[in-house]
Amino acid sequence: MEMKKITLVLVSIFITACNSFAVNKDIPALIVNPDQASRNELKNAVSSALNGADITLADNALTRDSRLFIERKQRNTLETSPVLGRDLGKPEVFQLVLSGSKCVLVQQGNEKRWALPKTRCKPVK
Repeated sequence: MEMKKITLVLVSIFITACNSFAVNKDIPALIVNPDQASRNELKNAVSSALNGADITLADNALTRDSRLFIERKQRNTLETSPVLGRDLGKPEVFQLVLSGSKCVLVQQGNEKRWALPKTRCKPVK
């Protein structure tokens, strides 16, 4: 009976180890043939990552570079006028990757991920 438990534990460890090595490596990617559905999907993913913020993305976002930088909107008040200096807040950075055959948007820093099933991607050359 004790030998069965030990064997079961060893088999479980072996399967877990094999699965961890089989994880797909993320490959930087670009969007191919963006359409309205893929643009909306990307916009919704980025907005979700930014707690529902209203954002504007270029129609060709992530078609030439696998990284997307989103800068904070600068509010103009007497205390925060652009005349007083630059906004030193860091932009949010996202990277588009191929994970296996799936397009995935990854938020840099916290590594949160959003699958983009309506979006076609290709690896960056």
